[in-house]
Formats: sequence, structure tokens, C-alpha cells
Amino acid sequence: MPFPKIPLPGNRILTGHTPGPSTHANPTLGQQIASHLPLKIRERKPEEAGQRPRACVPSSPSISLPDVMCVSLPVDIWGDIAKRLDRSAWKALRLVSRDTNAAAPVTAFEVRTRNDLILAQALKVFVDGRITKLIAKYCRLRIAEVQDLAANTSITSLDLAFTNIGDEGAQALAANTSIISLDLTGNDIGSAGAQALAANTKITSLDLAYNEIGDEGAQALAANTSIISLNLTKNDIGRAGAQALAANTSITSLNLRDNVIGDEGAQALAASTSITSLDLKHNWIGAAGAHALAANTSIISLDLTRNNIRNEGAQALAANTSIISLNLEYNGIGDAGAQALAANTKITSLDLAHNWIRDAGAQALAANTSITSLDLTANGIGDAGAQALAANTGITALNLQNNNIGDAGAQALAANTRITALNLQNNNIGDAGAQALAANTRITKLDLANCRIGPAGRAALEAVRDRFEVLVL
Repeated sequence: MPFPKIPLPGNRILTGHTPGPSTHANPTLGQQIASHLPLKIRERKPEEAGQRPRACVPSSPSISLPDVMCVSLPVDIWGDIAKRLDRSAWKALRLVSRDTNAAAPVTAFEVRTRNDLILAQALKVFVDGRITKLIAKYCRLRIAEVQDLAANTSITSLDLAFTNIGDEGAQALAANTSIISLDLTGNDIGSAGAQALAANTKITSLDLAYNEIGDEGAQALAANTSIISLNLTKNDIGRAGAQALAANTSITSLNLRDNVIGDEGAQALAASTSITSLDLKHNWIGAAGAHALAANTSIISLDLTRNNIRNEGAQALAANTSIISLNLEYNGIGDAGAQALAANTKITSLDLAHNWIRDAGAQALAANTSITSLDLTANGIGDAGAQALAANTGITALNLQNNNIGDAGAQALAANTRITALNLQNNNIGDAGAQALAANTRITKLDLANCRIGPAGRAALEAVRDRFEVLVL
């Protein structure tokens, strides 16, 4: 039988030589593989272009192997070979080849298939070995396969996002003693699964986004002392769950976006002294919650996107001295809030997209010298605001898409010598603005999609396209 052709990076294929007549009446699997050795790499033929042949070596209950070996191949090739051989073939190839056996402990493997048979074979080949990282998101796992994974003692990082393992699968994995990073996003896990995982003392990073653990599950996880990074996006968690999590002293990164914790939940979390990164996007938080969070001194990254803190909340947060990354998209903030935030000297990354900030707010922010990344998408800023921002000497990444900026604003921004990434899509910029921006030699990423640029402006930019990492017209 022919040895399976295995595509390699570039225009190469791994194959075996054509064997002579078999000396065995009923060759075993190992003898079949060995007959093709040594393996070799050849250039892909024209008719094979674009093909992804899949290996298929029949299994055999008994393996009798000669003492032969493959030619030396790069270690990374063996992982690609193993992905295309079934379990028995891989084991046989390891036994007949010292190279294969040495490379066999593939440490990271990603399964991308919804074919149950292929998935089961792939899992068996690798999970029985010394793999340390497995990604099998979107695969359909049976509970027996999850239990096999739970029994593995070499895996330290496991991603089973959207595999429908439910509470039973989570409970099985909770008993594992080697996994430190676990992603179970979108798995129909409820409070029972969360309670089981909470008892695990090895996991340090846990992602349970898009499940249904509720306050009861959050309260259980709050008692865990090993988790330092916890993602509980969209889990029907309210005030009680947030209050419990606030009492935890090991979590440093907490994501509670798309829950319903409200001001009381935010006020409780504000008392935490261990959390440094907090994501509370879309949680029905108002000015009262923002006031409380503003008093916290441990948080350095805060996301309050799609809440309702308005100017009052922004003014409170402006007085904070620990936050360096602040996202306040969609919060009804106007010029007064922007002016207050402009006085802050700690924030380096500020996102105020989709608020009610006009030229006055932009002009105030332009005077700030600590901000390096500023997003003012969809805020009604015109040429006056753009001209003011152009004079800033600290900003390197500026997003002004969906505003009212014309050629005058673009020409002013073109004279700036600090900005390297500039987004001006959906503005009123024409040829004059485009030509000015084409002359700027500092900008490497420029987006001018859906502007009013004509042939002359396009020609000017196309002439210098090689200078850009990204140019969108």
C-alpha cells in the first residue's frame, strides 16, 4: 500500500519510497510502514497544488517491527505527520523510528474538526502522550472523552470552548490536578459545574464566559484561592455574585461584562485591593458606581463600555491616580466629562468612542501629554477639534472615524510627527487632505475608507503605499 503523502510547510510533501515486493504474506502494520522507509521530502507536483491529502493507515492488532529508522527530519515536521495518522499507525512509526520517537512528545496540539471519528482518533494519539496544551474548541465531545482528558496528568492548558460538555464535563475536569489554564466558554455550565471547579486548587486561569452559573456559581468561585484570572462574561451574575467576588483576594483580572451587577455590585468591587484589571462592560452601572470605582487604588485597567456614567461619572474617574487604561465607550459623556479626563496625568490609553464629545472636549484632550492612545470615534468632532489634536505631542494612535472632519483637519493631522496609527474613515476628507497625509512619513497605519477622496488623492497615497504597514482607501 502507498505511504500517505503528507503536505509540509511551503511547497513540499513528505512521502516514503516505493517498496519492492513484500516478503511477508500478511504484513503487520509496522512492517507496512517500515517497508516505505527511509522517508523523504520532495517538491509538490503541479497536480498536487492545493491538495490536503489525509493519511489512512489500517490498524493491526499485532505489531512486529524491524530495526530500521527514518532519515532525519526537522522536529516540527513530526507533529504534522502525527496529525494525519491514526493512533496505531503513529505508535508503529514511533517504534520503527528513533527520530519519530524523539519528536513524539508534541507539546501543543489544536484540533479543528467536527468529525467525531477524526476527533476521537486525534485525541487518543495525543492525550496518551505528553502533550501540555490542547485546543479543541467547537468540537463535539462525548462525556467519556472529557473524562479521558480529565484523567490526563500532563496537560496544563486546555481549551474546550463551545464543546457542550455541561455540568457533568465541568465536574469531571474539576478533578484534574495538572491543568492551570482552562477555557470552557459557551458550554451550558450552571452553578453545579462552577461549584465543582471552585474546589480545584491548581487552576490559575479560568474562562467560563457565556455559561449560566448565576450568583450561586459566582459565590462558589469567590471562595477559590488559586484562580488569578477569571472570565465570567454573560453568566446572569447580579449584585450578590459581584459582592462575593469582591471579597476574593487572589483574583487580579476579573471580567464580568454583560451581567447585571449594577451600581451596588460596582461599589462592592471598588473595595477590592487585589484586582488590577476589571471589565464591567454593559452592567447597568451609573454615576454612583463610577464614583466608587474612582476611589480604588489597585485597578490599572478599567472597562465600563455601554454603561450610563455620563459626565458625573467621568469627572469622578478623572480624579483616579492608578488607572492607565480606561474604556468609556457609549456612556453619554459630553465635553464636560472629556475636559475633566483631560486633566488626568496617569491615563495612557483612553477610549471615549460613541459619546457626545464635540470640538471643545477634543481641544481639552489635545492639551493632555500622558495619553498615547485616544479613540474619539463617532463624537461629532470637526476640523477645529482635529486641528487641536494635531498639535498634541504624546498621542501615537488616534482614532477619529465617523466624525465631521474635512480637508483642513486632515492637513493639520498630516503635520503631526508623533502619530503612527491614524483612523479617519467615514469623514469628509477629499483630495487635498489625502495628498497632505501622503506626505507624512511617520504614519504607518492609515485608514481613509469611505471618505471623499478622488483620483488625485488616491494616486498620491498609492504612490507611497509601500511605506505603510496598513493603508485602507
